[in-house]
Amino acid sequence: YGITVRDEVINNGEVAIKPSIYYQLTRDDAKPEGESSFYYTYTGPAIYATDPESYDKLCHSRFGLKAFDIMLDFAKECVRCGGNVVLSIVDCVPPEQLQRAAEIAREIGAKLRVRKLI
Repeated sequence: YGITVRDEVINNGEVAIKPSIYYQLTRDDAKPEGESSFYYTYTGPAIYATDPESYDKLCHSRFGLKAFDIMLDFAKECVRCGGNVVLSIVDCVPPEQLQRAAEIAREIGAKLRVRKLI
């Protein structure tokens, strides 16, 4: 989806201000197919890569090489708590990574969604 938002703030006062705006995108009442009410706005993490080294190169997490396993542990815990977890990966990764991502999702009891790189 493409969304264009434009705001204009007019300061009629005599003192300079530094306004900020907070936006929140919310879903309508229609849940995506198969979504659990347990995780209404979050379906699962994006697995940008299928191994700790590649994941770290892409995500630059403060957790370093541990980030990949931390993300998977989180996804496993969501599954254990009854969530309908959907891992996602972009469609531009090599086919062997897509296959490995599907295996990872299966191993932890989650689904996999391959999404288009935009």
